[in-house]
Amino acid sequence: MPWHFPLHEDTSIKGASNKAEDAFRVEYSAIYRYLLQFKEGLSKRNKAETGIRYEWYALQRWGANYWEDFFRPKIVWAETMRIHRKTQSRFPRFCFDNSCDYITDKTCFFATGDDLKIILSILNSKLGKYLCSKYVSILDSGGT
Repeated sequence: MPWHFPLHEDTSIKGASNKAEDAFRVEYSAIYRYLLQFKEGLSKRNKAETGIRYEWYALQRWGANYWEDFFRPKIVWAETMRIHRKTQSRFPRFCFDNSCDYITDKTCFFATGDDLKIILSILNSKLGKYLCSKYVSILDSGGT
């Protein structure tokens, strides 16, 4: 979670912000209530910065803008692609997501950038299948 969330785009906020925490509590009340049980422990992280540079619930070293990648067009795939013998012709399973939605599945990965549709066509091709068979761990063949 970025510093000063949900007011993370407000460049006037320079340190830990009660205004940001109040907005978080109101706009994301269920998440705020859940995190509140961890406030004491989270507040003890890096005493030189927590509560000074950023709020207790924020990521400690947030500084990159990679969070925006979650809301861009992307190639997505599951960590575990279980392919059954009868459906191996549909392997691999990479997908283009242009919804720009945030995907919350903890075992789902994504790639953003240029030429995604070209990359996707290679990943889902016979060449992609071959490369996956050579360089990706196969747990089993999906049964009989």
